[in-house]
Amino acid sequence: MASCKLPRNMKSKYCQNSLSFRRGGFLLGLGIIFSLTAVCALSEAETTRYFASIFGSESKPKKAKLTHTFAYVVKATGTGEGIENYTLELDTISWMPAAMVIKPHRFIPEEGVNMKLKDTLKWALETDQQIMQWGPYEIPEASYSRAMNRIAELDSGKVKYQCIDPLFFRARRVSDCIHGVSDMDPSAGRFRYLLIRFGEDASRHIVSRAFSSSVLIDPEKTHPWINQRLGLDQFPIVHKQLP
Repeated sequence: MASCKLPRNMKSKYCQNSLSFRRGGFLLGLGIIFSLTAVCALSEAETTRYFASIFGSESKPKKAKLTHTFAYVVKATGTGEGIENYTLELDTISWMPAAMVIKPHRFIPEEGVNMKLKDTLKWALETDQQIMQWGPYEIPEASYSRAMNRIAELDSGKVKYQCIDPLFFRARRVSDCIHGVSDMDPSAGRFRYLLIRFGEDASRHIVSRAFSSSVLIDPEKTHPWINQRLGLDQFPIVHKQLP
C-alpha cells in the first residue's frame, strides 16, 4: 500500500497545532486542579466560635462570706460541622481575696486573685456550698473579647478585692466577685448590679441582663457538651434556667 506523506509546510503546521493543543490541555488541567484545591481549602477553612457560662454558689443557710459569682468563657476552634471535637481554650473569671477568706465587713481593699475554674469549684465544695450554673451559651466574638479584656485587667495586679466594693471612687481599681463578672456589661454600670443580691441571686441577675441584651447568641439554647469536654461532670452542679 502506498504511504501518504504530508507536504513539509502542512507537517509543520500540524506539529504546531498538536503542540498548542497539548499545552492548552496541560494548562486546563492545572486550572481544574487549582480550582478543586481552592474549593477544598474553603470547605476545610478553620472556624472559631465562642461560649460562656455563669455560676453562682452559696451555703445553706445562706451566708455572705460563703457565696460566690464566677464565669468561664471558651474559644472553640476547628474545621467541619463536628464542633464537639473542636479544640477548646478555657478562661475563667473568678475574683476572690488572695487569702481565700471572704470578709463582708472589711471595707479596706485587699489583694485579689483570679482563680481557675476547677479550683473555684473545689473551694465551693470544701466550704459546703451548692453550685448553680446557667448555660453554656454561645456568645459573639465581641462579648468574648470583653471577657478576655476583663481577665487581663484582673490578672494585671492593678485591681484589688473588696467584698462590698465602691460604685464611684476607685470603682475600676476595686471589685468584688459579682462586679468581676458584670463589669463586662457594655450597656450598664454597677448601678445595674447593686449589691442587694449575692450568691445565686446575683448570678441569676447577670444572666437575666444578658438575656435582654446582645451578649448572647440564641439564649434559649445551651451547649452541655462543653461541660463534658471540660470534665465538669465530676462536680455536683445544679443546672439552672431562667423562667
